[in-house]
Amino acid sequence: TGAQRSSFWPDAPRRNTTVTDCDLRGSALGYSGSMGNSVRITRNHIYGNTTGIASDTLSAAGHPGFPADSSEIDNNWIYSNNLDLYRPDAPVKILVTVPVGTGIIYAGMNDARVHDNHIFDNWRDGARLFAVPDALVNGGGGEGDIAPGVACPGAPGNGVSTSCGNEMYRNQMGQAPSTFRFPAEA
Repeated sequence: TGAQRSSFWPDAPRRNTTVTDCDLRGSALGYSGSMGNSVRITRNHIYGNTTGIASDTLSAAGHPGFPADSSEIDNNWIYSNNLDLYRPDAPVKILVTVPVGTGIIYAGMNDARVHDNHIFDNWRDGARLFAVPDALVNGGGGEGDIAPGVACPGAPGNGVSTSCGNEMYRNQMGQAPSTFRFPAEA
């Protein structure tokens, strides 16, 4: 319902889901949104996870919503996502492989906006944005003629249907603001 306007979604573009005013912590993924079309994540504290936010396009081409698009991450505190669940004495067994110490992973999202966030103390990466080549998506193919105009320019011929039209701007990276205080323990 973002860039994928059709007769089925006549009110597009619009937000499908908004995650707001949450405390997302203590997990492999603070937020996970595979194929997360038109999701807005705003005004949250996302910390103490292995990876803070992960949203990706790894489903089969032709699946409704492929490639994922039009998400927005704004005005969040994304910090200290350094929970090592790979260590031998981890309290839970990790089932999803994600990098320890990463604030945001955007793999294959289109037309996404990441802005006005405080991103700090994630020891590996503050944010990762990368394409998922068509050959790697589940089903191994590009969008083709299923939803023309939704995938990146040149797709499917060039083999890249994902990770175009994204913007990251006005994020405060790598340093906690002087007014920041860790949330109280529950």
